[in-house]
Amino acid sequence: MKKCLFFLLFLTTSVLAREYRVNDLAFVYPLKLSKNNYLPIEDLVDSQYLQDLSPRLSDDLNRTYLVGVKLAPCFKELNGTECMHQVRLVFQGSFRDYEDSESTIPFNDNAIHVLINLPKSTFYWFLKVLKYKNGRNDSWVHNFVRDDSRAEIFNSILKRTLKQGNIHLITAMEGDGVFLWNFFKVYPTRTDFNTIDIFKITGEGVNDLSLTEADCLRVSNRKCDEEVESITRKIKKITSAKTHVDEVDCASCHIVEALKAELNFARQDYAQYIKDFDTKMYYKDHVATKRPRSPSNMRNLGYFVKTLSVSQRTINEVKAQLEYLQ
Repeated sequence: MKKCLFFLLFLTTSVLAREYRVNDLAFVYPLKLSKNNYLPIEDLVDSQYLQDLSPRLSDDLNRTYLVGVKLAPCFKELNGTECMHQVRLVFQGSFRDYEDSESTIPFNDNAIHVLINLPKSTFYWFLKVLKYKNGRNDSWVHNFVRDDSRAEIFNSILKRTLKQGNIHLITAMEGDGVFLWNFFKVYPTRTDFNTIDIFKITGEGVNDLSLTEADCLRVSNRKCDEEVESITRKIKKITSAKTHVDEVDCASCHIVEALKAELNFARQDYAQYIKDFDTKMYYKDHVATKRPRSPSNMRNLGYFVKTLSVSQRTINEVKAQLEYLQ
């Protein structure tokens, strides 16, 4: 293991500058690794940072695994000017205890994101390692975690790297399986909590977007120009990287892909309005794969049960970070 780490360090210090790609900065683990190569959240985050989560999320921590990683070379606070070199860890809970005898692990829609700020030198060293190991890979599954032997090395490097950083924020979402979602933001000094009904524009928290906004399209022969124009305008704003994440409520950010699926099944006479909201996922300049077509899919980066899901908001955020790197 030490020889592998030294070899990587030697190579990355001499790697020529290459064009970074979307999946160098955002990627997922595959679903067929052995149990030991899915890192539980408790292996990476001190329990003191997780004590303000709901009982349901807390009870599932021992089967809440790292499924995705997203890097931001320059994340700024709303109205801020200072660049934070940030790694976002995406954890999802399993529907059951993971068994080695199973070929894949199904994930539920509860999720915890941990945002960690790294020193600049550490961040860019880590990024170079990822780029070198990923090569020209076009998949959202990073080459460095593609199989058990590589994932074991990556997990070791990840743990060492994160020890040099500080937790900036922990966010979490928990659904009741129907319509009410709990959203948590755990800061070092406080915890914000909202319960949001994703079928309403208002609730305890305030939604910018609601799944019921497509209801008009389900009524035959009813004119829905105003509703569709409103949905179009909201989705463009929410998915734009120019809209800061703190300018969008948690629920609206996550239900965009679910609403696109709703529109996908709606009347075809409004197809012209929603032609840009298809269910294909664009990887840079070519189509990579398709998103799950489900009004229940709330995933921005991770898995909808056993199906990969990457939202347009995530892709646009990463592309904006790529522009910063170039």
